[in-house]
Amino acid sequence: MIMGHIGFGHFFEVYIHSFHMPMFFIISGLFVNPYKYTFKQYIKTNVKKLLVPYASVGAFSFIVWWIAYKDQRSFAPLIRLFTFNSKSLPISGALWYLTAFFTAQIIIYIIIRFINNIYIQSCTVVILSLLGCLETYLFPNRLPLSIGPGLVGVGLIYFGYIVSKKHFLENRLKKVNVPKWTVLFILSLLLIWINGMVNMRNAQYHHIPLFWINAIFCTILGIEFFYMLDAKKPRHIYKIIAYMGKNSIIFLCLNQMVILFSQQIVKMLGLENKYINHFFVLLITLIILYLISYFALNTKLKIIFGKK
Repeated sequence: MIMGHIGFGHFFEVYIHSFHMPMFFIISGLFVNPYKYTFKQYIKTNVKKLLVPYASVGAFSFIVWWIAYKDQRSFAPLIRLFTFNSKSLPISGALWYLTAFFTAQIIIYIIIRFINNIYIQSCTVVILSLLGCLETYLFPNRLPLSIGPGLVGVGLIYFGYIVSKKHFLENRLKKVNVPKWTVLFILSLLLIWINGMVNMRNAQYHHIPLFWINAIFCTILGIEFFYMLDAKKPRHIYKIIAYMGKNSIIFLCLNQMVILFSQQIVKMLGLENKYINHFFVLLITLIILYLISYFALNTKLKIIFGKK
């Protein structure tokens, strides 16, 4: 996600957009447990974890943007934050995911808790996900607060939930090896190239079946990759990645603001090669985000990011 916001070329953009946001939904589905909470508790928990960071960081981003871009001052971004947030949120565009994810989480809870028949569950999920994929065709305007991508997320979360119950991934990961993974990775590149650019935020899916195949296929390959990495026991790398995963909301909320700051630092270095330039922007961004998250998690600021 962070690399996508920095920009590493068109092909890289096409590649990561095919799965990087769907992967968030699918992986969250692996850990869904609606029976752990009452409906009231579930809503309250998700409001704290998702909507509090959304509103807090969104308002802060607007203030920063208002101060930094004097010639563009307008209240339109603040209005969009609480209405149609799928585009034109300056320096915090990734926040759309939090409202989409909130929508998906609540709907998934209702489906799993109150529909006992798995076939009716599945049909309901398919219908809602299809509505999300066809949002721009079925409605004259985009749905508010990224509800459309949230409906697509319902299907992705449900997929993760179902495979976790069937222990599909556990059985598959035991069979993973580098040669097989490499072949499947090349196949995934071919399928992504066939479908072209997709973007959940913009409700851009191209061939809908291919979008779903690529999202699921690449997520499984991604999980397998890190399973292989973990098997090699590079503990220092594993700890860094695990930390970013555990605190992904902080990285998601603040990365675009930090990227802009990092770009100004790298600009002063006068690097001519754009890929080296981007690499240093990425490195500085990750370091700053790590420092911010470490500070926030050890102060009362953690409440802003949905942490207890």
